[in-house]
Amino acid sequence: MGLLGSRIGRPRLCRACGNLIGADNDDCSFCGVKDRFTSGLLREPGRIFGKFGPTRVMAGLIAAWFALAVVVDRVFWPGEESIQSQFALPIFHAFYGIRTFVRLGGLVSWLVHEGQFWRLVTPMFLHIGPVHLLMNGYALFQLGPFLEELYGRSKLISIFVLSAIGSFVAMLLFGYSGAGASGGLFGLIGALIAFGIRTRTRFGEAVRGQAIHWAIYGLIMSLALQGSNTAHIGGLVAGFLVALALGPEEPHRERDRLIQGVIAWVCIGITVLSLLLMALDLPPSGIDWGPAEDR
Repeated sequence: MGLLGSRIGRPRLCRACGNLIGADNDDCSFCGVKDRFTSGLLREPGRIFGKFGPTRVMAGLIAAWFALAVVVDRVFWPGEESIQSQFALPIFHAFYGIRTFVRLGGLVSWLVHEGQFWRLVTPMFLHIGPVHLLMNGYALFQLGPFLEELYGRSKLISIFVLSAIGSFVAMLLFGYSGAGASGGLFGLIGALIAFGIRTRTRFGEAVRGQAIHWAIYGLIMSLALQGSNTAHIGGLVAGFLVALALGPEEPHRERDRLIQGVIAWVCIGITVLSLLLMALDLPPSGIDWGPAEDR
């Protein structure tokens, strides 16, 4: 049980007889009605992550993506000069070159304008260097489980993915390029602020106040390190709006549960589709890499 009591795997009412069904049961033990479609994975897409949960799965995928970037860079383009990091301190400098950055889904504004809209999703998995990766990974492990407690797994998925997309849209509007999951993380902070607004209790006020402090601290740190506050503010606003619309409350109507489940599935689908489109576009079209033997 968590701080508020786990919201994951909460018992539900059978639509046929009205009796309570156990969280892990797909069939009603009273009337025998099967309810897999409406109250199973469609309503709770977060169940596909099993005991690991979306936070650990996302963190593992981000770490694996960084390792892949380093290996690809060392195998195919050894000795190539690393890209210039947006961060001021040398410890944040990139571990790979521009070709790896572009080929593994980094946000490049002019390529998005050329039609590669999947680059508004894939940059959330790509990190510039190990310190960048560790900072975001630590923040994800701090915020992710807390958001799961407050909103549930399915809403967490929607908030994180849509916040990340919102952060990259903000960067695109200003013509910036970049990568990282920090926009999605600021979206989780925005969701905590929304929780405090929707939950008018002392606990809600405490969560809102702490989240505002985290947001201010994060923006100041990003400014000091010359990070992209455009992305961070974009993610913060997107996460706040998404969480405000979804709300932390457990839906009472089956229709509302289905809608929230579908939103989470759409976010998962967009993420998977973007990764597939990136893979199908290797090497990226529209870029002159020079002679074939140099590629």
